[in-house]
Amino acid sequence: MRRFSTVIIAGAAALAVSASSVDAQTIGFKLGASMSKFSAEGTTDTYDFMTSFAGGGFVRFGFGRLGIQPEILSVTKGAEVDDGGTGGDASIKIEYVEVPVLLHLPLTYGASFAPYVMGGPAFAFEIGCESSLSGTEVDCDDDTGGLLSQRKSIDIGLSAGGGLAFAMGPGAVLVEGRYTWGLTNIDDSEVTDVKNRSILLLAGYSIPLGRRY
Repeated sequence: MRRFSTVIIAGAAALAVSASSVDAQTIGFKLGASMSKFSAEGTTDTYDFMTSFAGGGFVRFGFGRLGIQPEILSVTKGAEVDDGGTGGDASIKIEYVEVPVLLHLPLTYGASFAPYVMGGPAFAFEIGCESSLSGTEVDCDDDTGGLLSQRKSIDIGLSAGGGLAFAMGPGAVLVEGRYTWGLTNIDDSEVTDVKNRSILLLAGYSIPLGRRY
């Protein structure tokens, strides 16, 4: 949780600096849940969704109705592992700083209730990894015989989703969901083909700069 908070604070500071130095129209933050699992080939293990925290900040630059929205998020991805009945509950948790660069399109404009859609590439940079077996957690790099003991540190994916913005106070309350398809085989050993799949459910607040929402 300390690492999660540090990433959010650092990301918010970086986005605030960038927003003040260019003609950003909107800044904001989001917090919520990440539900993730692996899509894997070349292994007998099966994977279930794992739930964890996610959050961060964003800036949006408007070009007419269309906006470009870079974000900095702290996201934990991974999966609950079913090893075929050999015993013990297992999981893999990979912590990322994720930088989506999204096209943002409101479906209505200037209303107090505004649905929107978004999509674009997402670049995730690993900052930590833990594997757990029967409640005992170890660093993935120390689990030399485990899945993903060798990993690519950068994961490139595609994100798409939508949300609702409700005008409130000087800005708008946001409620949104998105799905991210990992395109990178994160198993650097190349023994298996493992790709991240994640759902984000987020709530947040956006503040327009120099105008009302």
